[in-house]
Amino acid sequence: MLMEEECLTSFPVLALSDVSQVMLRTIIFVWLHSQPDAASFVGSNILLFTIASTVAALVCTPLDVARTRLLLDGRGVQELPSTLASICREEGSAGIFAGWLPRLIWNGVTVGIVLGLCRMSYEGIRARLLLDVLDGWENGAQAFLDMLS
Repeated sequence: MLMEEECLTSFPVLALSDVSQVMLRTIIFVWLHSQPDAASFVGSNILLFTIASTVAALVCTPLDVARTRLLLDGRGVQELPSTLASICREEGSAGIFAGWLPRLIWNGVTVGIVLGLCRMSYEGIRARLLLDVLDGWENGAQAFLDMLS
């Protein structure tokens, strides 16, 4: 029973921090990607995702710090505002941005590179499917229809 209560308390805290970062990263990436002068060279998605992930990681660091405190203290998401205020009041900006460098390296740079590589792979797979597989089916269907007429 204790484990269930712990999960019910922890999940909203985890979701608040992680979902906020993913949403912000996505918004930044889409905005960067939609700019008329956005980079369009091979690997540009890696650059754009790394920028988006890095900004999102830095902006969401206070939420991550508060999330860690809430989880360690066994408190729920309803305590988030008071936890953030307490950290700011007692520790200042050094406390609210504690751990920013490892977070920047992992959640910013590393995750950005991986997501950019995934997007590049997706585009290659999509092009392969559309150009080779579906075109082959279309050509086969056309040959079959020609044979019938």
